[in-house]
Amino acid sequence: MLLDIERFLQLKELKLENSLLKNQNKEISMLESNNPIMKNIIDICNKVAKSNLSVLILGESGVGKEVIARYIHEKSERNSSPFVPVNCQEYSEGILESELFGHEKGAFTGAIKQKIGKFEEASHGTLFLDEIAEISLNTQVKLLRILEDKTITRVGGNKKINIDIRLVSATNQNIYEYIKNGTLREDFLYRINGIIINIPPLRERPEDIEKFIAFFIKNLNRIKE
Repeated sequence: MLLDIERFLQLKELKLENSLLKNQNKEISMLESNNPIMKNIIDICNKVAKSNLSVLILGESGVGKEVIARYIHEKSERNSSPFVPVNCQEYSEGILESELFGHEKGAFTGAIKQKIGKFEEASHGTLFLDEIAEISLNTQVKLLRILEDKTITRVGGNKKINIDIRLVSATNQNIYEYIKNGTLREDFLYRINGIIINIPPLRERPEDIEKFIAFFIKNLNRIKE
């Protein structure tokens, strides 16, 4: 029964992330947990929000990784600037780089006008990279350089553009296995994990089930309206 509920909530959260969270909804009531581990995580988030550390959020699908990322943003001094989410798994390597870095007119076939990337969109705010372990090694190298230099160059361009963002990343994968098999660079992981927040699955915090169900029903009804 508990596993069935958990699977249901995972599916509902994945649907809500596109329709609700990406529309800048500031609903964070689902984080008001009665679970001691989650209470400790929220305390950590409150402390981390006051810094400019990069954050890596680990956890299975459906545990609320994007909600945690948004919570950190809302509690930070960057909360008056954009929170920009990107699901890295949704794009091929070339398209992802265009999404993140932007591109100049004529940079490739179909680039009929200049495009601002997510790094620029998130200026002075928070860039949330979900499923970051799925990024190619080539793109990891480019991101590593950007995070070190704090500048980007649009695809097809040569002008360096200064960036000021807070990076929050997330994955549902075992990052250490990815490093072991060579699909995740250790230096890249070091750069993105100023602090790691590991969110336990719902089956390990049954006291939160009722709150999760109420949260999703409320917001699914809101979407239908």
